[in-house]
Amino acid sequence: MFEEKMYRQTINANMSFLSEIPKEKAYLLERMFYIRSAAQAKRALIKLNEKVISND
Repeated sequence: MFEEKMYRQTINANMSFLSEIPKEKAYLLERMFYIRSAAQAKRALIKLNEKVISND
């Protein structure tokens, strides 16, 4: 139950985080940092999702 709640909160946080990524070309390096961070968060979510599924 706790993992599911944290999973949902993490998804919401990740979606709001992605909306903050700058879209302008001038911020390319900054965008790459955010995109890498988002990809890392997505990998963590996938692992957490597998853990939640295995606990069912």
